[in-house]
Amino acid sequence: MDLIGVDELASMIGVSTSTVRWWKQTGKGPRSAKFGKYVKYQRKDVEAWIESLFEAQPESNAVDYQLNPLGRRRAADVAHD
Repeated sequence: MDLIGVDELASMIGVSTSTVRWWKQTGKGPRSAKFGKYVKYQRKDVEAWIESLFEAQPESNAVDYQLNPLGRRRAADVAHD
């Protein structure tokens, strides 16, 4: 069994550890277990959770963000094949 901690999960997907903790608290992150004061994730659960995020949004609903001249993000209408 391959277990990873909050720090490794955050590093793996490029978010802060506080974001990972928030996902756990709100039930939005991958399945986890507590060992004393430590939260651990099974790598296979993390991979399944990441895959489910890609499956949850069909390409036809994908949003392409571009920066406008003032540096603000806006959604751009993009034709998908």
